[in-house]
Amino acid sequence: MVYDDATGKVLKKGDVVQGTPSFGIGHNGHNPLSLKVMNLIQDEDIATVAQGLDRSIPWWRTLNDVRQEALLNMAFNLGVAGLLEFKDMLAALEVGNYQVAYDEIHDSLWIKQVGFRAARIAKELRDGAV
Repeated sequence: MVYDDATGKVLKKGDVVQGTPSFGIGHNGHNPLSLKVMNLIQDEDIATVAQGLDRSIPWWRTLNDVRQEALLNMAFNLGVAGLLEFKDMLAALEVGNYQVAYDEIHDSLWIKQVGFRAARIAKELRDGAV
Protein backbone atom coordinates (compact mmCIF):
# COMPACT_ATOMS: atom_id res chain seq x y z
CA MET A 1 0.00 0.00 0.00
CA VAL A 2 1.22 3.46 -0.82
CA TYR A 3 0.66 5.85 2.03
CA ASP A 4 1.26 9.51 2.88
CA ASP A 5 4.18 9.55 5.32
CA ALA A 6 2.90 12.79 6.89
CA THR A 7 -0.55 11.45 7.73
CA GLY A 8 -0.15 7.67 7.56
CA LYS A 9 -3.24 7.59 5.32
CA VAL A 10 -3.32 4.94 2.57
CA LEU A 11 -3.46 6.83 -0.72
CA LYS A 12 -6.17 6.38 -3.31
CA LYS A 13 -6.36 7.88 -6.77
CA GLY A 14 -7.03 11.61 -6.52
CA ASP A 15 -5.84 12.01 -2.90
CA VAL A 16 -3.73 15.04 -2.06
CA VAL A 17 -0.41 14.06 -0.49
CA GLN A 18 0.74 16.21 2.44
CA GLY A 19 4.10 14.50 2.88
CA THR A 20 5.80 11.96 0.64
CA PRO A 21 4.17 8.92 -0.92
CA SER A 22 5.79 5.94 0.77
CA PHE A 23 5.44 2.17 0.75
CA GLY A 24 6.83 -0.87 2.48
CA ILE A 25 8.79 0.08 5.55
CA GLY A 26 9.10 3.80 4.87
CA HIS A 27 10.47 3.63 1.32
CA ASN A 28 10.23 7.05 -0.33
CA GLY A 29 7.99 6.58 -3.37
CA HIS A 30 9.95 9.21 -5.29
CA ASN A 31 13.09 7.06 -5.18
CA PRO A 32 13.20 4.31 -7.79
CA LEU A 33 13.69 0.71 -6.77
CA SER A 34 16.89 -0.98 -7.84
CA LEU A 35 16.81 -3.81 -10.36
CA LYS A 36 17.91 -6.15 -7.55
CA VAL A 37 14.90 -5.19 -5.42
CA MET A 38 12.50 -5.39 -8.37
CA ASN A 39 13.80 -8.89 -9.14
CA LEU A 40 13.31 -9.91 -5.50
CA ILE A 41 9.74 -8.65 -5.59
CA GLN A 42 9.09 -10.47 -8.86
CA ASP A 43 10.56 -13.70 -7.47
CA GLU A 44 8.31 -13.45 -4.42
CA ASP A 45 5.25 -12.68 -6.56
CA ILE A 46 5.96 -15.70 -8.76
CA ALA A 47 6.46 -17.94 -5.72
CA THR A 48 3.14 -16.75 -4.30
CA VAL A 49 1.32 -17.55 -7.55
CA ALA A 50 3.00 -20.98 -7.71
CA GLN A 51 1.87 -21.71 -4.15
CA GLY A 52 -1.68 -20.74 -5.12
CA LEU A 53 -1.52 -23.13 -8.08
CA ASP A 54 -0.14 -25.87 -5.82
CA ARG A 55 -3.15 -25.43 -3.50
CA SER A 56 -5.79 -25.10 -6.23
CA ILE A 57 -4.62 -27.40 -9.03
CA PRO A 58 -1.76 -29.52 -7.71
CA TRP A 59 -1.63 -31.58 -10.93
CA TRP A 60 -0.12 -28.57 -12.71
CA ARG A 61 3.30 -29.79 -11.54
CA THR A 62 2.87 -32.90 -13.73
CA LEU A 63 2.97 -30.76 -16.88
CA ASN A 64 6.26 -30.29 -18.70
CA ASP A 65 8.37 -27.22 -17.86
CA VAL A 66 7.08 -25.10 -20.74
CA ARG A 67 3.43 -25.80 -19.90
CA GLN A 68 4.06 -25.16 -16.19
CA GLU A 69 5.66 -21.81 -16.99
CA ALA A 70 2.82 -20.92 -19.39
CA LEU A 71 0.18 -21.74 -16.77
CA LEU A 72 2.12 -19.78 -14.16
CA ASN A 73 2.32 -16.84 -16.57
CA MET A 74 -1.43 -17.01 -17.14
CA ALA A 75 -2.09 -17.14 -13.37
CA PHE A 76 0.33 -14.26 -12.82
CA ASN A 77 -1.70 -12.17 -15.27
CA LEU A 78 -5.20 -13.24 -14.17
CA GLY A 79 -4.59 -14.20 -10.56
CA VAL A 80 -5.16 -17.81 -9.51
CA ALA A 81 -8.88 -17.12 -8.98
CA GLY A 82 -9.14 -15.74 -12.52
CA LEU A 83 -7.31 -18.73 -13.95
CA LEU A 84 -9.70 -21.08 -12.15
CA GLU A 85 -12.54 -19.54 -14.19
CA PHE A 86 -11.06 -21.35 -17.22
CA LYS A 87 -12.66 -24.62 -16.09
CA ASP A 88 -12.86 -26.29 -19.52
CA MET A 89 -9.31 -25.25 -20.40
CA LEU A 90 -7.97 -26.63 -17.12
CA ALA A 91 -9.96 -29.86 -17.48
CA ALA A 92 -8.47 -30.32 -20.95
CA LEU A 93 -4.94 -29.65 -19.70
CA GLU A 94 -5.34 -32.11 -16.86
CA VAL A 95 -6.12 -34.97 -19.25
CA GLY A 96 -3.56 -33.92 -21.84
CA ASN A 97 -5.98 -32.54 -24.43
CA TYR A 98 -3.78 -29.59 -25.31
CA GLN A 99 -5.62 -28.61 -28.50
CA VAL A 100 -8.87 -28.12 -26.54
CA ALA A 101 -6.98 -26.04 -23.95
CA TYR A 102 -5.62 -23.92 -26.80
CA ASP A 103 -9.09 -23.54 -28.33
CA GLU A 104 -10.60 -22.54 -24.98
CA ILE A 105 -8.11 -19.68 -24.64
CA HIS A 106 -8.75 -18.60 -28.23
CA ASP A 107 -12.49 -18.52 -27.53
CA SER A 108 -12.05 -16.32 -24.44
CA LEU A 109 -12.45 -12.61 -23.80
CA TRP A 110 -9.02 -12.77 -22.14
CA ILE A 111 -7.21 -13.29 -25.45
CA LYS A 112 -9.00 -10.27 -26.91
CA GLN A 113 -7.91 -8.17 -23.92
CA VAL A 114 -4.34 -9.40 -23.62
CA GLY A 115 -3.50 -10.16 -27.24
CA PHE A 116 -0.05 -11.50 -28.11
CA ARG A 117 0.84 -12.62 -24.57
CA ALA A 118 -2.32 -14.74 -24.32
CA ALA A 119 -1.81 -16.16 -27.82
CA ARG A 120 1.78 -17.11 -26.92
CA ILE A 121 0.63 -18.79 -23.69
CA ALA A 122 -2.06 -20.74 -25.59
CA LYS A 123 0.52 -21.93 -28.11
CA GLU A 124 2.95 -22.97 -25.36
CA LEU A 125 0.19 -24.91 -23.61
CA ARG A 126 -0.76 -26.65 -26.84
CA ASP A 127 2.75 -27.39 -28.10
CA GLY A 128 4.64 -27.86 -24.84
CA ALA A 129 7.49 -25.94 -26.44
CA VAL A 130 8.53 -22.34 -26.84
